[in-house]
Amino acid sequence: MTTLKDRWILFRNHKNYDFYSLKCKGKPLGNIDAIYEKYFAQYSFLEENNNYMEWLFPIYGSAGLNPHTKPLSMQEATLIKNNIQCSIRVVKSYKMLLNFFGMKLVNDSTGEVGRDPEVWEARYCHLNTTSNNNVKITRMLKSLGQLGFERYQKTFVQHLKVEIEENGLLKNLRDSHKTYWSNYLKLGEDLKNESVFFQHAQSQSEIYRNYVQAEEKFLDQPKFKEIYQAEKEKANPAKLYSIEKCNADVGSGAFFKCHYNSEDEEQQARLTFLENIQKGRAEAEAKRLKAQQNLSASMKVSSN
Repeated sequence: MTTLKDRWILFRNHKNYDFYSLKCKGKPLGNIDAIYEKYFAQYSFLEENNNYMEWLFPIYGSAGLNPHTKPLSMQEATLIKNNIQCSIRVVKSYKMLLNFFGMKLVNDSTGEVGRDPEVWEARYCHLNTTSNNNVKITRMLKSLGQLGFERYQKTFVQHLKVEIEENGLLKNLRDSHKTYWSNYLKLGEDLKNESVFFQHAQSQSEIYRNYVQAEEKFLDQPKFKEIYQAEKEKANPAKLYSIEKCNADVGSGAFFKCHYNSEDEEQQARLTFLENIQKGRAEAEAKRLKAQQNLSASMKVSSN
């Protein structure tokens, strides 16, 4: 039974629930459906702006940097996870960010994550060379768990684990995965507090079927095919693999799991990658020597 105190708290802090139930707009971007429709696969916008993250992925105790948002309350989280339309919007927000990372939600019920065949190479290259997106991943994972999607936490982290440890991809996410995100694999699922979305997905309710049909129509728009083709042209295979993986497999047929029009293109990709490795090592050695020189100079000054 809801107490008067609970009602007062909810009354004072209900921005997130109102946003997810279309009762208010997420300043300065608009309502949640408009954000999804306008910015899905708009990679430059999603990279350069972060104020959508606080609206799409609210969390306890932190409103983030957007002055228009508020921290998620436990009452709001319960309302969102028990409302099927709100929960569908959580899933759509998740899918938009997965696409930004070059991934896709393979199965709504299990939460299985895989590579998005249209854009994974280019988006993985981007993700592997921009550490600022690690913050997006951390907030996304926290929010998913608090909004009743704990199984999505695990499957996302498991996908990263496979890509990093088995496939040698996304090397710059390795430390964050090991230190922070891998902890989600150890948590037990709280089925009692799961979103109602999973009940609808498993029973294939009419609401869920309508959502699936609308999603298929939305994602089949010609504009996305043009965007994906432009992304494919940006893909740089040399940025996909970790140094350890590449050093072990360089020269073998398994080194680049990409398709090339000729052997010359594949060979050029290998050479480019090795050049990048050598350049990175040279820069690191130069920084080490400079730091050593500075230390020696400071020690001389101290001794005098």
